[in-house]
Amino acid sequence: MRRRARGSPAQPAFVIQGPHSRPVVTYGAFAERVARAAAFLTEHGLKHGERCALIGANHPDWCAAWYAIVSLGAVAVTLDPQLSPATLGALMKDAGARFAIVDAKAEAQSAAWTQLEQVFSLNEQANGVFSSNAAAPEELIGGGDELAGLLYTSGTTSEPKGVMLTHTNLLTAVDGIILALRADHRDVVLSVLPFFHILAQIGGMLAPLTVGATVVLLPEIEVTRITGALRDGGITIFFCVPQFYHLFLRRMRAQIDESPRLRRMFPRLLRWNRRARALGLNAGKVVFKKVHAAFGPKIRAMISGGAALDPEAARTFYAMGIDVLQVYGLTETTGAIAMGRPGETIIGTAGRAVPGAEFRIDVPDGRGSPRAPGEVLVRGAMVMPGYYNRPGEARIENSWFHTGDLGYLDGNGYLYLLGRAGDTLVLPSGKKIQPSELETHFARSKLIAEVGVTLAPGGAGSDPQLHLVVVPDLEAIRAAGTGNVEQEIHEEVANLSAALPSYKRVAGVTITREPLPRTTTRKLKRAALQEWVKASQAAERVGLKPVWRDADRAWAEVPAHARALELIAARVGRPRAELHPDLHLDIDLGLDSLARLSLLSELNVNAAGEVLATVQSVRELVEATASGAPAPAAPASSRPPPRSQVLTLLTFALLRGVRGMAWLFLGMRVKGADHLRPPGAALICPNHQSLLDILLILSVLPWSVLRRTCMVGKPKYFSGLLLPLVRRIGVMPIDASRNLPTAIAESVARLERGAVLVVFPEGTRSWDGTLLPFRHGAAVIAQRARAPIVPVAIDGTHRVLPRGRFFGGLHRVTIRAGAAILDDPSADVHARTSTLRARIASLLQGASS
Repeated sequence: MRRRARGSPAQPAFVIQGPHSRPVVTYGAFAERVARAAAFLTEHGLKHGERCALIGANHPDWCAAWYAIVSLGAVAVTLDPQLSPATLGALMKDAGARFAIVDAKAEAQSAAWTQLEQVFSLNEQANGVFSSNAAAPEELIGGGDELAGLLYTSGTTSEPKGVMLTHTNLLTAVDGIILALRADHRDVVLSVLPFFHILAQIGGMLAPLTVGATVVLLPEIEVTRITGALRDGGITIFFCVPQFYHLFLRRMRAQIDESPRLRRMFPRLLRWNRRARALGLNAGKVVFKKVHAAFGPKIRAMISGGAALDPEAARTFYAMGIDVLQVYGLTETTGAIAMGRPGETIIGTAGRAVPGAEFRIDVPDGRGSPRAPGEVLVRGAMVMPGYYNRPGEARIENSWFHTGDLGYLDGNGYLYLLGRAGDTLVLPSGKKIQPSELETHFARSKLIAEVGVTLAPGGAGSDPQLHLVVVPDLEAIRAAGTGNVEQEIHEEVANLSAALPSYKRVAGVTITREPLPRTTTRKLKRAALQEWVKASQAAERVGLKPVWRDADRAWAEVPAHARALELIAARVGRPRAELHPDLHLDIDLGLDSLARLSLLSELNVNAAGEVLATVQSVRELVEATASGAPAPAAPASSRPPPRSQVLTLLTFALLRGVRGMAWLFLGMRVKGADHLRPPGAALICPNHQSLLDILLILSVLPWSVLRRTCMVGKPKYFSGLLLPLVRRIGVMPIDASRNLPTAIAESVARLERGAVLVVFPEGTRSWDGTLLPFRHGAAVIAQRARAPIVPVAIDGTHRVLPRGRFFGGLHRVTIRAGAAILDDPSADVHARTSTLRARIASLLQGASS
């Protein structure tokens, strides 16, 4: 760095990319800051081999202080500024630090660190490390196998350990990164990883400053700031965590979904350019011009590190003509030991060993395979000598360091990682699951913000089962216009589970707004997650416990708000004092869309149906009541277009053909057919196993019933000329998830005119034939129309046309109808729904036997 400063003093070493300015620190100015800090620390007695803590946010002054500490032969103890003051104090005590250098935020917490001799500020003031005017020592002290740094592991499974890194470790790691990326003085590096992280120290500070490159820093880490810096900062090399790439794709897909044309074209364009790239052509910069523009015109290496990048995300970027290189390493290996190379994109791999590193898999052939992986071992001059004050805890045998990661090597030396050995979940069947694999799979959903997989105790002392903890993305769910968060998440999990082998499917789901337990580097604390699930008894919902502030209490005491809160409290059976305004109506209070619709009506909210999808919290519900005018009288339901008897008769004939085919190939049997001949208005409510269900149910109805049968269907299934046709045979094209009041009102109006309504009370298909929770819509419609409900059990269709697959094979199908559940004015909606589910469950038992 000193040579660069002497040879090119005006070359920018750092650029701080602010929202309105771009301060530049040249190599000459940076070297002067290092010299000032070294002089100050020498004056205050920092000696060769002593520890000095460094705590602060990413800034050129942090880097200058690090260089100053290490140039004196002292040891830089770099700590995470987000840790609590007590934890920071404990780590500095463990390291034996005499001094600490801190930024302004950390300095405000420093009074508790009484074991330190002094705390210095990262500024030029009286006690600041840049306040000295004395001459700095010219000679660099230390080197070789002497300690240069002490970094603490994040402590995902145990107490943090101090990783000792020598000058040799650092130099080897720096050389490996430079050679792997072919970095030089023309590069501009953007690293948004915090400098206390070893990958940031090597890739975002030491390596760039060694070759004379420019480092761009951001005062705030946010997706739009990052893309702005990439676009306008002339960035050539970008280091980031996988979450950025995943979030970028999620936002991109949200914009694509707004355009039906783009939604259709985008997958085709991806397939086309993926095939073109396989032939050595890349039209990504033309076909996906806006995406490439977001990353700037000079970018040549986009690097993902700190955790595994979802292979599906990597494939999407590759198909758009962008290579995202993975880097793999640990604090114990001084950062990167494997990395993808520019121009070498192998999806799903962590890359090849960096220069100076050597891999072996702890299996007999030393390579392993996808079916027989082993622990990844590494050796090289970048491997630490051990943990500070913990002799013998590091597994280093014959120079091979045991990483604790599972993986295998292919014939070309590419490393594939499968997860942490200590994270492996062993099922009662003996099957082994890597939770990170399932978490990556479920995290692809745009409705899921965070996800964790663990084992939860089975019911009644049975064997442990796979359990999913989901933090929903409430903004994405709100944008989708759906009402029930819980139902949407369960349906999304069921959809994603269909693509998994049966032994990898989760047995339970907990939905919560509580952030999952993570380290400050965003790694999941698995032991803490398992304890949390155990403590919550694997509940379906775990409500948030928000903090009451004075503004919240004042809001709750407003007379108009207090009246609404009283009504909500009575509905949920909780004291009004517990109804914090930020509680979520569905997740925290268990109010589904029908319950919220009922509340909105009782509170006289104008246009309750339109408000329903936008009201999610107690605050939003209460303020909707305070601002809304009294609800007008509901308009009379418009009559549907006249039913076409010709089209209905043609449909009847086709359905009879379906029934014949089902009898011939599926051996379909119908039990209790007499119950499928209601003389007047009625609901027919089957369970839902497959797309075949509606065809088979309609095929067994007699003409006298089919000619007046109707159902609600999502408009997306009836586009173009099909829409007016299906309306003429009784289909009501309404998206009930977005417009529940209209769906209910139309259904009730049809029943009042003597129709028979087919409703699937589960609302979605089961992926294994198991009966899912029932929604209350059928019971509400029956109650309002005073109509009976005919329960129907369908069994076997999930094996013929399973969810997530085109065809599962031929299998016997049974349809069993039960006696109608008659209208009972004394029964509420919940009781009717429970009765219906119990009757169908009983019929299913009979169908199975």
